[in-house]
Amino acid sequence: MKRNSKMFLFIVMLLLTGSSCFLMTSCQKDYDGQLEIIRNQLKAGENSYTELKEQITSLEERVTTIEKQIEDLQNGNNGGGCDVDCEAQLKELREALETAKAELQNKINDLNDKIKELQEQIDNLTGNQGITDEELAEKLTELENKFQGLLNEVEQNLSSKIDKLQSQIDKLQSQIDKLQEQIDELANRIKKMDIIPDFNNQSVLLKQDGSKYTLKINVKVMPASVIDEMIEQKDAISIDSRKVTPVTRSAEAGPEFTVEKVEKYDEATLTVTASATEVEGLPSSVAKDLACQVAVVFNKNAENGNCSQSGYCGVRFSPNGVMDGNKDYDFFQENIPVNVATGSDLSDFNDTDIYKRNILADIEDLGNNLVEIIGTQPVLEGEDVKASPKDDGTKKLNVIYSYIMAYDKNGTAVSHMDSHIGVTTDGKIFMKQHLNPGVNVTSIEGYKVVVRLQASENGYFYGKPAFVCIELLKK
Repeated sequence: MKRNSKMFLFIVMLLLTGSSCFLMTSCQKDYDGQLEIIRNQLKAGENSYTELKEQITSLEERVTTIEKQIEDLQNGNNGGGCDVDCEAQLKELREALETAKAELQNKINDLNDKIKELQEQIDNLTGNQGITDEELAEKLTELENKFQGLLNEVEQNLSSKIDKLQSQIDKLQSQIDKLQEQIDELANRIKKMDIIPDFNNQSVLLKQDGSKYTLKINVKVMPASVIDEMIEQKDAISIDSRKVTPVTRSAEAGPEFTVEKVEKYDEATLTVTASATEVEGLPSSVAKDLACQVAVVFNKNAENGNCSQSGYCGVRFSPNGVMDGNKDYDFFQENIPVNVATGSDLSDFNDTDIYKRNILADIEDLGNNLVEIIGTQPVLEGEDVKASPKDDGTKKLNVIYSYIMAYDKNGTAVSHMDSHIGVTTDGKIFMKQHLNPGVNVTSIEGYKVVVRLQASENGYFYGKPAFVCIELLKK
């Protein structure tokens, strides 16, 4: 019985010893497996760092490109900064910067996540979970420091750079808004813009200039006092072009003209030079009127509708230069000079230069007593007006007349009177329709009318126009 007990204890001891060896082998395998997992995670972390580094470098390059574009806007207009045409580009840059900022935040979140994961792995290797490997822990710590350094660099440099660029965009936008306010205010003071045509069919000349086609449009502006300000705000001046068909007279977009230069022609006239790269229907060897019209516009994109625009003018293409539009012309009746001004504003005329014309009479219309022009009367008494270049008095050209503006007794321009008073091209003044007492006045006695004189020959206009002023009086 005792022998059996000893044998039993011996067997039990053998079993316990075998089990302990088995458990030790199993624990070693689990320990090695976890270390291998962490080593793989370390390698993946290093790859992730390289990938994030490359993505952040690419993002930095995009932000640098945006920075350069913002600098270009700041240095535009000879260092004067943005003009109103920059607003669309500024909007694109703002959107690009917001996209970059969102991507940067995602990268910052990724970096924080990686740092947190690495810290957990380091904790596992420093005894918190019973796993110890100092060499592996050191490598994980080095990688964590690299991620932390990249995070610090991004937050201190790239993030602050984006914030700075957003501030610069806000400043440029403020500059544009202020400039737009000035343009709106100026547009409100422009009372009238009239294109001075190059031909007596009221068209302007289009010339070929190398690979592009150029218009040089003279525009009479009222009041003349705004001319210099308009030149300062030249980027607000544009050309509106439309196709015209004989049947519909409607207009889809015509050639796209880009304004290249705005200059002062005289004290009351701007010269707007614009060009297009493509124009349909051009002749090869003869002058031809094109199926399009153009107008000069100031403040075209005004959101409040505060825009000033000339009337539309036809376009005539001529393969060769035919104009001498920069020359000064003398206007005369026989050998007597006509009293003319170079500007069309009433202030351009001295009292002694204004012709007194006794061409009004009392009439009755629908029970209203009116004082109007009787019939068709010559603008100026006497012989027909002729024009000659100042350097060639022997050359005598005919003159084309056109109505410009009427002024009341107080010298105030009355633009609505152009629907009542007309001037023919051969120099006759008349009533287009009777005065309307319910809308305006019953008498135009004492009113002054400014008329443009333009030298003309064979359908072409020559030289600078001049202006005469007549005072309307009763017979």
